[in-house]
Amino acid sequence: MVETCPLCLTPVCLTPGQRLCDSHLLPKAAYKPLRSASQANPHPLLLSRVGAYRTSKQFHKRLLCTSCELRLHQEGEDWVLEHSCTADGSFRFREILTQVPPTCSEGETRVYSCASIAGLDMEKVIYFAASVVWRSAAGSPWKRDDRVIDIGLGKYYEPLRKFLVGDQAFPVCMVLHTWISSLEGESLAVCHAPEEVRVRGMRAYQFAIPGINFRITLASHIPESYAAYNTAPAPERFVAVVPDLDRADCARRSQFVWNSRWGF
Repeated sequence: MVETCPLCLTPVCLTPGQRLCDSHLLPKAAYKPLRSASQANPHPLLLSRVGAYRTSKQFHKRLLCTSCELRLHQEGEDWVLEHSCTADGSFRFREILTQVPPTCSEGETRVYSCASIAGLDMEKVIYFAASVVWRSAAGSPWKRDDRVIDIGLGKYYEPLRKFLVGDQAFPVCMVLHTWISSLEGESLAVCHAPEEVRVRGMRAYQFAIPGINFRITLASHIPESYAAYNTAPAPERFVAVVPDLDRADCARRSQFVWNSRWGF
């Protein structure tokens, strides 16, 4: 019997040591900053439609071959996790941005052209964001307790797969926006798996790891006004810091926990 890796499309024989890997939707290491040192139960706090509770469960399943799993680590995942908010409190991506002036700003909002900033590998950022959105569809449905993520990219699936294996550039029918959080402390320790949203009538998928938010928008025609200051395909590799959005998101999470009445 054989299984086929959905990324490289290579058949894998079901023999000892040759099975597809246990792949995570979001990197396993991204959850480390979510663990609490002050709670008797240190596992991350999960917010779901049934309430708020602590759990170590993550979205994972057998999905990729060994070579492709390694590819995702080397081409994006490892670098992004090293530069996101980590369990020791460091946040290298944001620390690098504080050392350079923004390209433009309005109020508290700041936008940085990251292509030329030393220490930032934006190609790794783009690859990582694309890989998470692609694998959310490649492994669909993903299940964890009461939560099911069932994403289908349709005609956008194959261009994204070809980008990840190096057969084509970042798809022209997509736009990636990246936000760096301005929050501090435990408020930075947030992960959420890809979810579909509508932006100006267009389909988009957004997710977060500690300190960094990503959104990939899919459309046959993307308005120039919306595509301005994007991370890809813009050659400047723009990244934004938007404190107003951070505070609003933090307030929504706090209200959710309060309404759940679990006493956290």
